[in-house]
Amino acid sequence: MPFDGEEGSEVEAFAVVDELLARDVKSITFAGGDPLMYPYLRTLISRVKDTNPEVFVQLDTNALQFSASRLASLHGLVDLYGIPLDAVSGLHCGSPSPRSVPGIGQHASRRHDP
Repeated sequence: MPFDGEEGSEVEAFAVVDELLARDVKSITFAGGDPLMYPYLRTLISRVKDTNPEVFVQLDTNALQFSASRLASLHGLVDLYGIPLDAVSGLHCGSPSPRSVPGIGQHASRRHDP
């Protein structure tokens, strides 16, 4: 959700999602840095699924806030996670990446059961 270079507020985020849902969209992607850092993300995605369970929800994350508990809290709400390859490999353009997340491959390879 671009907000002219400004970080959007929780109220604005819900307003944008409500507008998208009113337009009967088929998918919504939450992206931009790491959406997992927003404490209201689960509630926001729940609003989508509660309004229309058929909406496909994608969450693009740089994986810096990735954890087993965070994944568990979103179980059943997110249909697809997008994670940059440098988060997994530890490399960005062939150089060590400060954005790499140690152990992210282990999180991604584990199957999560409720």
